[in-house]
Amino acid sequence: MHDKYISFDPWWGGWNNQRMSYETAAAISILTGRKLVVPYKHYCLFFGWHENKSSFLDPWRILDRELFFKEFNCIDFFDVPEYNTLGNKVHYFHGIDKIAKCYLFQDYPYNDWGFNKDPSSGEVLVYRVENSKDFIDFCGDRRVYNLDVPDKFIHFPRNLFAHYYFHVYGPNKFIRNAIRERIGRGIKFRKEYYTLANKVFLELGEFNAIHVRSGDFNHVHKEDTTSLLNDLKHMLEGRLDKSKPLYIATDEKDRSYFDTLKSDYKLFFRETFFDFVLDEYESLALDHIIPSEAEVFLGTKWSTFTDAINCIRGFAGKKDFSRQGINFNYPPLDKNIIPWNQEDYTWQKIYHSHWTPE
Repeated sequence: MHDKYISFDPWWGGWNNQRMSYETAAAISILTGRKLVVPYKHYCLFFGWHENKSSFLDPWRILDRELFFKEFNCIDFFDVPEYNTLGNKVHYFHGIDKIAKCYLFQDYPYNDWGFNKDPSSGEVLVYRVENSKDFIDFCGDRRVYNLDVPDKFIHFPRNLFAHYYFHVYGPNKFIRNAIRERIGRGIKFRKEYYTLANKVFLELGEFNAIHVRSGDFNHVHKEDTTSLLNDLKHMLEGRLDKSKPLYIATDEKDRSYFDTLKSDYKLFFRETFFDFVLDEYESLALDHIIPSEAEVFLGTKWSTFTDAINCIRGFAGKKDFSRQGINFNYPPLDKNIIPWNQEDYTWQKIYHSHWTPE
């Protein structure tokens, strides 16, 4: 039997939007038995220029390549002969529509380099349509895309902006749990970032952590972000043990925003612990790994960075703070009922389904 392949160009967003693409592509690979073609480099917001592929992100500067290839059935982009014919000066997947079945959502036309609609309206990717109660409960009235096709190559062009557990249907809980476990084991930061974090843990002892998203949120969620930065002291009042160190993961460059907290907490940032300047990859990884070990972690509404920290905590068996953060407090869910059958789904929330076995 000849190999079949799935490839993807990650969503045009920041790293955690793209992490979602990696998770969803890995889930599809497991479900269909297709070999996962790993992108060589790809555009990532904040990490390069979208018109110059030489500046694109090398994912293995962030992820542990050895773990990823151990857990998933992978092949490098340039090890697929047909993929060596692709590409132009701007991006690596130019021409993919000539050799692969490209999955597009909401009847959106194929765009070689630019925006392709994500499946955020609720599309479900399945490997064979079923008529079981499990299938109906999971999919509801969402539009279904069948992945059981004869094509040698299937491809997702910058549109896998999706939570795998919501958009990829495994036909029973055992398959869904297997997908979940492998994603938890296989998508992790490089080992040297954990080594750096261990230095921090030794110095901090028991601590709490918050994630304060600023940066682009000053534009896309301006009102929420202004309130968060101005009212942070009030928002945290009575929620954290003031006798414990407080680690702040943030992209806010002006640390004076946090001066109002100094009378209540001993504050720490990633740069507090090192006598050298951390690069952008080290900074990204540390601001995920360190809060994931905190006793209490409170994040920022709408942020997939906060979501990623909660995912790491979930897989590690830490206390779940995905329903409450600095500026949000969602009602608890019944873990025996599918989350999106209890409230309207949005990609801007993370659900325990990401890490909790059924």
